[in-house]
Amino acid sequence: MILKHFTSLLVFVFAAQCLPAQGIALDSTFGQNGYVKTPLSTSGTNYSAMIDQTPDNHIVVMAGGRNYLTGLLFCKYSMSGDSVQAYNFPNDFLNGVSVNSIKALADGRFVVADHEKGKGLKMITQDGTVDQNFGDNGGAPLFYTSIHDIQISQNNRILLAGQNLNNYDGELAGAYVMAYDMQGHLDSSFADNGRFRYHYDWVEFFNKMQEQPDGKILVTGCAMSQTLPSYNTLFRLLPNGALDSTFGVNGLVAERLASGGENYGMTLQPDQKILVCGYDPGLLAAIIIRYLPNGARDASFGVDGVVTLPMFAEANDILVLPNGKILAYCVVPGEDEYSALLQLLPDGSLDPYFGTGGVFYNPMPNFSPPLKMKLVDGHKLIVTGTHTSFSNNFIYQKLQLQAYTLDLSVGVVSPQDNAKYWIYPNPVRDHFDIGFELKTKQEMQFELFDLQGKHLQTLVSKSMFETGSHTVPVDLPAGLTAGNYLLRLSSAGKPLASVQLVKM
Repeated sequence: MILKHFTSLLVFVFAAQCLPAQGIALDSTFGQNGYVKTPLSTSGTNYSAMIDQTPDNHIVVMAGGRNYLTGLLFCKYSMSGDSVQAYNFPNDFLNGVSVNSIKALADGRFVVADHEKGKGLKMITQDGTVDQNFGDNGGAPLFYTSIHDIQISQNNRILLAGQNLNNYDGELAGAYVMAYDMQGHLDSSFADNGRFRYHYDWVEFFNKMQEQPDGKILVTGCAMSQTLPSYNTLFRLLPNGALDSTFGVNGLVAERLASGGENYGMTLQPDQKILVCGYDPGLLAAIIIRYLPNGARDASFGVDGVVTLPMFAEANDILVLPNGKILAYCVVPGEDEYSALLQLLPDGSLDPYFGTGGVFYNPMPNFSPPLKMKLVDGHKLIVTGTHTSFSNNFIYQKLQLQAYTLDLSVGVVSPQDNAKYWIYPNPVRDHFDIGFELKTKQEMQFELFDLQGKHLQTLVSKSMFETGSHTVPVDLPAGLTAGNYLLRLSSAGKPLASVQLVKM
């Protein structure tokens, strides 16, 4: 008996020390060794919503600037990186016009926004043609607003966020959220005849938008003055486009961390906390801020709700992974343009099991903004960026895609080839889900141990699970203290893997 417990102690101490430090790997099955170089030019779209996933599991990416050779405006690729379709509209778009944002619809169509005067908002059919019945003769006016994000609301409206930087042709400068019906007409019941406008002083930007489950609309960006530092801004609108007075100060959170800054990306956590990312010039660093649902900073995240990242110039995009961790896509400062992916634990600390100390530097040099991400199939990450090359005194900038596979566990020791496992969220308070995929029918059991190998509780007794994906809700033992534990996964009495679990 003593020998048995001593052996168990050695096994679990070894497991705790040998958790992998690499939570991400380039997906060599995508394109050519993980890369796809598109024919699209990318100037002028650093913060636009330029990548989306279609209902038939394709990736669609948009052009950010003129492509003099082909006139291509956006392309569609399979999940393996194969080119499926290129969209070209030489007869419908003005010469040199660029698509700024794109949204794939559930029925296979696309909503796109460009700069064409009078009909910059367009509906693209599944066969790649402009729907001439949308708006007025194939398009709806955007009133000189450059659109950075497009969303489809729960009540089936097209929502757009962007900015008009000049008082021109009777249209006032400012940041705008606009609402259209699916036929391309402004929704007069939203804000001021279909348009919500914010103007602080000089120029304002709306870079990202997201609808909450209750229909309220979050939108983030910045407000700049000619004499004062800029504000990081975060708004919440009611479904009718009015400011939500229960959020921040009369619907607005506007603050300076050091000497101003800008918010570029935003995502909503399952608990309705709000994450924004961007940069602060005074701190010379990228920043990530987390807000409570009422607009107050979340003091449990980073330092007073803020994570400062001096190793990065800015954070362009952010998302919450199925395991509760936070992934940000960042620009590395310096003459050589590099990008990096950063992973944080839910409390804002760097995840030591991801990359090197929480940072994974892109192996491709000259890979710079626009940096956008899309999580597909639960654990596959598609990222965009600009690959810059030089030839005959010319600079060529093309949109490039990369694909990575993510390890969504805190750490897995010797997982078997016939199954994948993860736990969410992790760190855990009281409840979490065990997720796993099985290639064969198996009897599974899940047990909780401390790091000394002491058995604490059988969380899921021996049960038979069919081939496929499963999610099992679990409650931690009452009174379990905060700390690190091991969740052992067994099949037919034989250990398969040990996953580290962090109790908050």
